[in-house]
Amino acid sequence: MAAANGFEVFTHERDTKNKEKAVDTELVARGTLAIATTPAPAVLVIASGDRDFIPLVNIAHELKWTAEMCAFSSAYTHYGEMASAVDKVRPLDGSLDLIGECSFKWP
Repeated sequence: MAAANGFEVFTHERDTKNKEKAVDTELVARGTLAIATTPAPAVLVIASGDRDFIPLVNIAHELKWTAEMCAFSSAYTHYGEMASAVDKVRPLDGSLDLIGECSFKWP
C-alpha cells in the first residue's frame, strides 16, 4: 500500500532473535538526510519512544529544529532519555480511535 501511494519502501532481514535493528538505523540515516537538506528549520515528529532516535533528535537540535515525540505512554519512560531529549511529548493514549486511514491524497 505504501509503495502504491508513492512511498519508497525499504525492508531489512531479521536477526536470529527476530529483530530488525537496521530499521531504526535506516530511519535515523534518512531523517538526518531530510534535516540536513531542508533549507529552513522545521519540526521533527518521531512516532516512537525508542532511545535509538536520540541521535536524530540531537541533529535536529543542532540545526535549530524542534523535536517532538508521539508515543503511547507504555513505549517510553516519562522522565527517560528520549522524553527528556525532545522539546515536546505527545502521548497517544486515548487517541487510538483517531489513528487510521487518512483521506489526504499525496500530490
